[in-house]
Amino acid sequence: MSLIRRLLCLAVASCVLPVNAASTNWHHIQQSHEYSLNDTDYSYQAYFNELMLSESASVSATSYVIDSAAKRPVLFAFNGGPGASSSPLHFNGIGPWNKEKNASGEETFTRNPATALKYADLVFIDPPGTGFSLPSETPRDHANVWTPEGDAQTVHRFITAWLKQHNREDAPVYLAGESYGGFRLATLLGQPVSYDLRGILLISPMLDASATEVAGGNILPYILNLPSFAVAAVQHGLVESHGLSSREVFNRAKAFALSEYAQALLMGAALPEAQARAVASKMAGYLGLSAATIVAHDLKIDSEYFRLNALKAQGQQFGRLDARVLAPIPKKDNDKPSALSDPSLGLGKSLIMRSDAITNYMQQALGVERSTPYAALSLEVNRQWQYGKQGSPWEGPNFYFNPTPNIAAQLSQRPNFKVVVLTGYFDLAVPALAPWYALTQSGIAPQQVQYEMINSGHSVFAEQAEQARLETIMQELLQP
Repeated sequence: MSLIRRLLCLAVASCVLPVNAASTNWHHIQQSHEYSLNDTDYSYQAYFNELMLSESASVSATSYVIDSAAKRPVLFAFNGGPGASSSPLHFNGIGPWNKEKNASGEETFTRNPATALKYADLVFIDPPGTGFSLPSETPRDHANVWTPEGDAQTVHRFITAWLKQHNREDAPVYLAGESYGGFRLATLLGQPVSYDLRGILLISPMLDASATEVAGGNILPYILNLPSFAVAAVQHGLVESHGLSSREVFNRAKAFALSEYAQALLMGAALPEAQARAVASKMAGYLGLSAATIVAHDLKIDSEYFRLNALKAQGQQFGRLDARVLAPIPKKDNDKPSALSDPSLGLGKSLIMRSDAITNYMQQALGVERSTPYAALSLEVNRQWQYGKQGSPWEGPNFYFNPTPNIAAQLSQRPNFKVVVLTGYFDLAVPALAPWYALTQSGIAPQQVQYEMINSGHSVFAEQAEQARLETIMQELLQP
C-alpha cells in the first residue's frame, strides 16, 4: 500500500485498510472516538475486522482499543448458541455502550458506566452466521465451521490473526465465553496457545453437555437443576421462603440434591417404593409440585416440565433463560421445541433475531455496510450444527461432550492462571450447579476457581442491580 493512501486513511475517521497487505482475507475498518465517563476522558480506536474463511464464510469482530497502550490486556469475548452473536456482552454487558429502550420504545445507546474497557481492550467476536459474519453455505464449510472443533479452531484462528494484525502479540490475553461460548472456550484451550493467556471468564457456561441433556439413563440434569428450581419456586410463591435469601435456598437444595436425591436416582427402578415417596415428599418442599406428581415422574422433573407446569393452574409459564419472567402458557406446537416459547428469549416467529438498532450503530460508529441487518441470534445456525465427527453414529444428545479437562490442563501449565465462573440463580438453561460439577469432575479443586453467583438469569451482565459487583469482578480478573 502506498504512503499516500496510508496518510489519507489516517486523515479520515474511517477507512478500509488491510493491516497486512498480503492478507487479502483480512478486512479492516477503523474509527477514532473520544469517550467521556465519570469525568474521565478515554480516547480509543474502534475496529471492525473480518477474516474470510472461504468464499461463503467469515468470522468478524468489533474491537475497542485505548490509544498508546499496546501492553494493555486484551479481552476476547463471545456468546454461545450455537448461533448467538456477541451482542449481549457487547451492548448490554462489558462494552462501552448499553442498548436501551427509551420511553417511546425506541432503542438507543447510552454510555456503560461499568464497561471493562477501563481495564482492558475489548474484542467482541461473531462466529460465522452471526452478527455481520457470513454464514457457511456449502457442506464443506459446514464441516469446517459449524462443528464443535471447527468452530473452536475458527475463533482461535481469528484471535491469533487479530493479535498479529494489531501488533499485540505480547499483550496479556483473557478469554470470555458465555453459554455455549464456555464450551467453545474450553474446546479452544485444547489447541496450542501461542499468546500470553492469563485467564478465562466463563459466563453461564455449558461445559459438560450431559449435565443438561435429558436422555435415558442420564440422571445428571435432574440433580443439577434442582437447586435452581428451588430458587424459582420461592420466587413465584410456590414454596415459602422462611426469610431465606436466594443463596441460602440454593445451598440447602444443593445439599439435598447431591446427597439423598442423587442416591435415590442412582437406585433407579431398584429404589423401594416407600423410599421413593419419602424423597418425593422432600422434593415437593423444594419445588412446590405435589409429591404424587413427582412420584409419577419417577422423581425426574426436567426444566421444560417444571417451567410449563409449576404455575399451570394460573395459566402461566416462566422463563428458561430467566425464571423470573412470566407469560401465559402458549398453545402447543409440535413442530418446534417448547424451549423456543421461552418468554425470556423473545424470539418471535422467525428463527433469526435481527437488530436494526445494532445495524445502525455499526454503520454510524464504524462505517460497516451489509446487505442484511445484524443477526443477534440465528437458530438457522443452531439447527445445522453438527455434533460429533461427520458420518459418526454418535451425534447430538447421544454422545458425551466435555472439553473441561482442557481448562484443568491450562491451570497446571500456567502459573497464576485465573478462572472465574459467573452463574445466575434464575438460569434454567444452564443451571448454576452444572459448571461447578463439570469443573470439579475434571480434577479442578474449588479453590482454584472463583465462583460468583449473581441474582440474575442466563445473561448475567444484563442485571443492572449487580453492575457494581460485576465491574469489581472484571477489574480483579483483568489485573496483571
